[in-house]
Amino acid sequence: LAKEEAEKIIAEFGGEVVGYDYPVNFFQARFPGEGEAFEKTRINLLSRKGVEMVTPTPVSVHKDPYYVR
Repeated sequence: LAKEEAEKIIAEFGGEVVGYDYPVNFFQARFPGEGEAFEKTRINLLSRKGVEMVTPTPVSVHKDPYYVR
């Protein structure tokens, strides 16, 4: 996905991009909710063309020097 397309899909589900690695086309996003609410969002995101992986992670983007905010 192009950056703009990925950001549009993420925003459509109420999320915001908090990190990215353009060479490998990897976007880190924050979404509201947790538990069942997040699982529903995750499943819906995976149904979108171009979305290959959606996984929760406890790693904070603010502590990862490889992601630019």
